[in-house]
Amino acid sequence: MNFIDVYDRDYDNPYNDDGTEREKKLLGRFWFIETLEDGLYDSIRIAMKEEGGIYLVIENEVSGYKGGSRTRVIKIKSLDGKHEITQKDSCTWTEDPDGIWHTSCGQAHEFNTGTPEENDHLYCPYCGNMLDVSRQPVI
Repeated sequence: MNFIDVYDRDYDNPYNDDGTEREKKLLGRFWFIETLEDGLYDSIRIAMKEEGGIYLVIENEVSGYKGGSRTRVIKIKSLDGKHEITQKDSCTWTEDPDGIWHTSCGQAHEFNTGTPEENDHLYCPYCGNMLDVSRQPVI
């Protein structure tokens, strides 16, 4: 079996503009057993963790570019219910009365129409975390 390191995110360009390495967190070493779906920007695979347990490894490209580089976010879900891997934080988006969405990572975002869900935003394009849409208005 060939186990490989799996991180919570992957970048086309692993370096920031200042030459430092972009932040990523090791989720563990996995052996990919089977690929269920492999698209241009997304994939779903079944994997075994080196320490044991069977997992679903889901890779999604975050919409938008940051620093001229696409970011792909990796999620791990236990298939046997016995093993858990801590998921990365979410980014909360809250809409103000003018229709501007404010992110918990300190950005502001505006859609021409609709909500983040209606525009197929699952991840924050600024920080890469999973999107959590707040229904509490910003005053």
